[in-house]
Amino acid sequence: MSRVRYRIKEVNGKKFLWWSLIVSAGVIIVMALTPEPKKEYPEYIPNPPVPPKPHEDEIKVKHTFYINDGTNMRLTPSLNGKYVGKLENVADFSNITIINTTYADGNFWLLVKGDNNRIGYISGDYCHYLEEKSQHLHNLTDASGFIKANYDNVNMRLDPWKEENNNYIEKIKKDEYAKVIGVIDRENLEGIWYLVAYGNHIGFVDSQYVSYYPNLQIDDIRNTIKTVVVDGDGVRLRTAPNTDSNVFTSLNKGTELKYVSENAEWYLVEYSTKYGNQEFYISKQHSTLKEENVIPEYLQNVIMTEPEDTKTI
Repeated sequence: MSRVRYRIKEVNGKKFLWWSLIVSAGVIIVMALTPEPKKEYPEYIPNPPVPPKPHEDEIKVKHTFYINDGTNMRLTPSLNGKYVGKLENVADFSNITIINTTYADGNFWLLVKGDNNRIGYISGDYCHYLEEKSQHLHNLTDASGFIKANYDNVNMRLDPWKEENNNYIEKIKKDEYAKVIGVIDRENLEGIWYLVAYGNHIGFVDSQYVSYYPNLQIDDIRNTIKTVVVDGDGVRLRTAPNTDSNVFTSLNKGTELKYVSENAEWYLVEYSTKYGNQEFYISKQHSTLKEENVIPEYLQNVIMTEPEDTKTI
């Protein structure tokens, strides 16, 4: 019978394996020094780079919603909000992206992106809460105020990043405003993006092309529209501001004309003819100037507001 014994022994600062063979017929000791086996360690990488997050910046949340097929999408969180389309094919929840949730107009609302290339609000009346996991597309922070386009034709996009397949859904004209719904500030999204409502669309805008005014109110953006209203029947529209000038046509009471300018006795107005819009004069004695502070047309569908203020001069 034989046995093998071994132990680690350090010689001159180096570790060696000391082993011996013992034979039962006699004690024969065979000793040898061999270096201790070297351990293999993975390569050390100081501060390894963090892999980039996907564009979607998907965040797991512990809730989801079952949404009825054919649910209406609206431009504002209100049953009176402008209709912008229907959610279709919602049986597969992957077709629907929940961007945000809010409570408005006495109801719960979801802001969603559907497979119809539209972003819009849907009423909580047509959704059912489920205790399951789902995915939110963006870590959106609620925001208010307005952005103003610094360049002509600033793109509004379905998602907050620039890629060839992320086509624009609307263009904002220079010096026009869009209502801010939320903001995203993520490094992997190349900076700050605003989620805004403009015209008949909701979409994302790159901050480098706009200015943000968080405290701006809709009353600060209202335009003053001037209209000249004819006071009686047979009022003459003339080619020059005097009674000796030619009469182009006669107008009936209540006719409204676009205001251009004025002098002490006459209004210069715009009138539609078969040759297009032309300018003529009407006497102040037979007309009245009306001023209206109105929301710009491109914001009228995205603002939940009271009736317009009107005054007559």
